[in-house]
Amino acid sequence: MSKQDNFTKFTEDYNIAIYRELIMINDKIEFRESGIEAASKEYDLELLESDEGLKYFYENIDFWFLKWKAKPEYNIEGSLNILSYEKLLIGDVDFEPEKNKRMKGFTLLDHFYNEAAVGLYLDQPERGLFYFEFDGDPKPLHLDFDGYLKMLKYTRAFSYWQLSIVTLANGNPLTMTDKYKNVMKLFPDFNIEELTGLYESLRIDK
Repeated sequence: MSKQDNFTKFTEDYNIAIYRELIMINDKIEFRESGIEAASKEYDLELLESDEGLKYFYENIDFWFLKWKAKPEYNIEGSLNILSYEKLLIGDVDFEPEKNKRMKGFTLLDHFYNEAAVGLYLDQPERGLFYFEFDGDPKPLHLDFDGYLKMLKYTRAFSYWQLSIVTLANGNPLTMTDKYKNVMKLFPDFNIEELTGLYESLRIDK
């Protein structure tokens, strides 16, 4: 397929798919916006060879963001912000890898909130993606980019869904919380058993 076809397919499979669901429950949503741009430059993506999904993304997509907020009685929102390849390469100067060796080579990919993101080790993308709060260390999600996209689509990018994956990655079960209950009020087909099963089917460490 052409790049335009690839861009259209990705948009329909992910951005439009999530956004369409938000429109369907418009009476429950207070705010929503999204943006996605086709890749306008050719990059040398040799660094990403070991993650085909991530390489495919940046061959066809420049950036992708989506934000939504439910009405106050639901007390839940969502956010994703997949950065451009140029920003992925730049990283974050505040990581200070000379002081924290665990940050050497780490860069942000999905900078969904100011204080938290999902990233990867650019020199070792085969290690998968990591959840990162800026006052801590990266925590492995044991997901490649394709797996991350599938989890994004299922969760509709509700706020800090990645912490569910950290819990599961550490071998702990998910327990029902107010946040999950709020998500279920918006999306009746969501449940933590399906979330767990989907994650287990996508893990790259098993």
